[in-house]
Amino acid sequence: MRPAELTKHLPLDSTKIPMDCSLFTTPSLDVVTSAVPFAASSLLAQTQAGAVAEGISGKQYLFVAIALAVLIVPFVIGGFLAKSLKMPNSGNRFGWVLLAMIASSVVLINKLPGLGVDLSGGTILVYEMDPEKLETLNENSDETVKSEDLVEPLGRRINPSGTQEIVIRPYGETQIEIIVPAVEQSEVDRIKGAIETAGILRFAIVANQADHQGIITTAAEHSQSPERSVRLAPTVREDGDNGPYGLWVEVDREVDNGVKGRLRVNVAGSVLRNPDTGELISLPENVRMNSDPELAIGRWIDDQKFSALEVLMIVDPLLNITGEDLAFAASTFDQQGAPAVAFNLTDSGSNRFFALTSENAPQGSRQRQLGIVLDDKLLSAPNILQAIRKEGRITGRFTREEVEDLVKILKAGQLPAALTPQPIAENQIDPTLGADTINKGVWAISVSLMLVLVFILFYYRFAGVVACIALIMNLAMILATMVLINQPLTLPGLAGLVLTVGMSVDANVLIFERIREELKKGAASRMAIRNGFAKATVTIIDANLTTLITAIVLYAIGTDQIRGFAVTLILGILFSMFTAIYVSRTFFDLAERHGFLSLSMSDSVNSLRHSIAGDAGLDFVGKGKLMLFVSAILVAIGVASLFARGRSILDIDFAGGSSVQFRLNGSTETDTVREIVKTTMLAEDGQAVPYTVNGVSMEEAEAGTVYKVDSSFTRVDDLKNAVEKAFADGSGVKLITYDVKISPAGDAQSSNRSLSNRNGVMLTALMQDEAAIADDVPAVSPSAFSGATVTSTAVIELGIDGDPTGGQMKAETLVEALLASAKAAGVELSERSIELTPLGDNASEWSEGSSLTFGRWRVAMPIKAAEADKVFSTFQNDLDTEPVWISSSSVGSQVAGDMIQRAFGALFASLLCIIGYIWFRFQRVIYGLAAVAALLHDVLITLGAIAVSYWLADALGILLIDPFKISLTVVAALLTIIGYSLNDTIVVFDRIRETKGKAPRLTGDMVNQSINQTLSRTLLTSLTTLIVVLLLYWFGGDGIHAFAFALVVGVMVGTYSSIFVASPILLWLVGRGEKTATT
Repeated sequence: MRPAELTKHLPLDSTKIPMDCSLFTTPSLDVVTSAVPFAASSLLAQTQAGAVAEGISGKQYLFVAIALAVLIVPFVIGGFLAKSLKMPNSGNRFGWVLLAMIASSVVLINKLPGLGVDLSGGTILVYEMDPEKLETLNENSDETVKSEDLVEPLGRRINPSGTQEIVIRPYGETQIEIIVPAVEQSEVDRIKGAIETAGILRFAIVANQADHQGIITTAAEHSQSPERSVRLAPTVREDGDNGPYGLWVEVDREVDNGVKGRLRVNVAGSVLRNPDTGELISLPENVRMNSDPELAIGRWIDDQKFSALEVLMIVDPLLNITGEDLAFAASTFDQQGAPAVAFNLTDSGSNRFFALTSENAPQGSRQRQLGIVLDDKLLSAPNILQAIRKEGRITGRFTREEVEDLVKILKAGQLPAALTPQPIAENQIDPTLGADTINKGVWAISVSLMLVLVFILFYYRFAGVVACIALIMNLAMILATMVLINQPLTLPGLAGLVLTVGMSVDANVLIFERIREELKKGAASRMAIRNGFAKATVTIIDANLTTLITAIVLYAIGTDQIRGFAVTLILGILFSMFTAIYVSRTFFDLAERHGFLSLSMSDSVNSLRHSIAGDAGLDFVGKGKLMLFVSAILVAIGVASLFARGRSILDIDFAGGSSVQFRLNGSTETDTVREIVKTTMLAEDGQAVPYTVNGVSMEEAEAGTVYKVDSSFTRVDDLKNAVEKAFADGSGVKLITYDVKISPAGDAQSSNRSLSNRNGVMLTALMQDEAAIADDVPAVSPSAFSGATVTSTAVIELGIDGDPTGGQMKAETLVEALLASAKAAGVELSERSIELTPLGDNASEWSEGSSLTFGRWRVAMPIKAAEADKVFSTFQNDLDTEPVWISSSSVGSQVAGDMIQRAFGALFASLLCIIGYIWFRFQRVIYGLAAVAALLHDVLITLGAIAVSYWLADALGILLIDPFKISLTVVAALLTIIGYSLNDTIVVFDRIRETKGKAPRLTGDMVNQSINQTLSRTLLTSLTTLIVVLLLYWFGGDGIHAFAFALVVGVMVGTYSSIFVASPILLWLVGRGEKTATT
């Protein structure tokens, strides 16, 4: 590609000025990106050509073969079975059922759903764009800056290698969410620090022999130094010179699916070095003279096993141009209509930029390159054609995509600085808490599934076998689809999966009860099956679609974790309809056709009802007024309790504040912990900060050792400091902290060659052969240190509470911690001089820049043993006193306010959609209003139960009642209750509509008859669902305890309201409407 050029930005009519056809020679300054290989189109062509050349791999053939087999084989087998079983019209039905079974099995055998942050552990950070900086950026740009513009710059900043599974995504228009997988707190602090310091964009001259011979000579001398820290020094300064200096920066490379490709800049004629050894590099002639040098150099780097390639840049402190001096960058067109990049400089930066480009303007045919460096990586290097003061343009043979990429690079130097220094929301979960939740969740779902299956088998017998198959298929299809859409399983998602076990039974129960009614009317088995499925299908669709509405709304407004619940609920609803209506019907037809059908079922509910009320049934309508009075009292108590608790009932999701979970070294009463932390819960002005303390149960922890503190501190670090200070004041009980051990880095003989072993530091002479660090360092005599590099080595073990390597840490984080310790100890230490080697399992898979974490590291530093002692002592003391936070979270007031609005919006939107759908299906808005009245009744009583739990927690602690709060997961539970209760109500209303038929008016007897006819289905579905949510409440763990409590209350109240609230209100509204019509 032709080198890019940097020129002054001129109007299009400047083409009238005489110029060279290849380079701008007008009084404009075009920075020519001589190496800007943003050649997206060229790269694409090469990739495609390579694919054709290499052909399709064996794995790809195997994948295609398996996919075709999964899609085709079920229908082939289905056709064969249809003929063999003499059911010629059922081939496609068999095929679809087999496809669901085989596809789900193949997917789940190959891969299980991934885990969300709340189950696997990790941290979620939410940052907001600073309003003032955002306004400034928008004033200087033709386009509004949005959060999505930050994704790429932040990715370069906090995940430069692209190897970490860090998710960076927009969170609204002015906020951005960063999800970090399970790492230690120090790694989270590193990421927060990287965001706080923002990216550094600077313009610097690429070093050349004609102008910078002195600095280049000094760089060559450094490369021959025996001191590793000198060889790898990031800067090159001539002795006593405070003027321009050399800066080594990495030449950036294009990355495709994690694989590094061509260089972004052609540096064939520049001063280069190996960043691993500090050795200056001379490229082979065939690489330098290659027609595509960017690609050739990239391949040569890989062949030489270099981690990267560095180029020498020249920085003048007096003419230092950074991203803060860049006011505007956008795509444009040059005088010939080709894509180009236009940029403007600020007033303060324009003078320095003019001086810089004037000093480096062309001399004859010789041109200098102006490097664009972001975070010490060279991304572009256009040739300077002439001086620029304020406006410039980068031109060349760019494609539109290449121009957009370069604009992003220029903007990347500004955008990270637009974020607020501190996150407005933070949620951190330790992997041990996630593992505990998984164990409890898996246990709850396994037991609940077993109990539900046994109950269904006992009650419905053969039909129960069909229902069990449908239920297992439903779960398998949900999990397989989550794998295919790459939806991780979150904590609320796990709860949704458990809830699906109970709710998916409902469709089958509806069908079976309809079949029972047909049999009582004297219908034959085939006709009973046909009519039962036909009549139940309409009700199933109506009931499930209304629940689907609430699930979709929940997905639209929810956070990442809540969306996990919504996804499982949506998939559960869709697949339960498929398995109940389609799969179950297929099995019934097969059994009926071949004579092994048995429709005998238990009828305990109807038998009990008959024994109590006889053939007339129970008089529900007659007790309607009494039940409504009871409901009114319960609602009044609940509302009064909500007002009594005030804002204290809101969790930090809605109230704002911070929360931490920690572990103590001994069992302690909740009141004692509350008194301990009370002394430090003070704001800066000395005022008491509201807080709550609750005990938390974990399987691997002794009872009374894990606690959670919620407070109104806006920053979670302030709460951590307060808790840490409280337990450090001699209270007797202590926080569990990290356990750091530092030992010699050799075998048992290492003490013979150790000059200092106070911290297990070993001082050795690093001879010329320094290629590798072996587990056994050869012993050397003291005389060997003469003329050699002094290196201190040690092994660091990062333990937690008895687990010697439980404190996993990655190399980058460990280096930063050691540098911080060295600074605190007053020891000079550079980042590149520290050599790390992981020890233990999977150590062979580690490489420079890897994100793998280890609990044992071998550390080598080019400092004396006495200085190493200081560094390691500081490191050990700092980490030994750092508590292990099981989880932590903070929510800013603005985020909390947004959450409240979204929660109310979700509830309102759900109710509005439900009214509209029921109005459409029943042709009268009265049905919708009656259903919504029952839903409001259920929500208010459930909220009241949560409010009352504050006063019942101590008295009814045996029932695991805690002082629950309203959180985002509780809102998810409320929306689930709305869907569940509505499901019940729709079933009753559908039967009322059927019973009424063409009768002129609705009567109380019709309503009574309809409720009695659906009573068996209502109670059976409620019982199976209640079994599940009770197990979830009792054994699901603290992460979803409030969620499960709300569901337990909601399921019971929802069953009650569909019988005693919705139907009487409907009858009253219909009667009131008829009276109004007659008058």
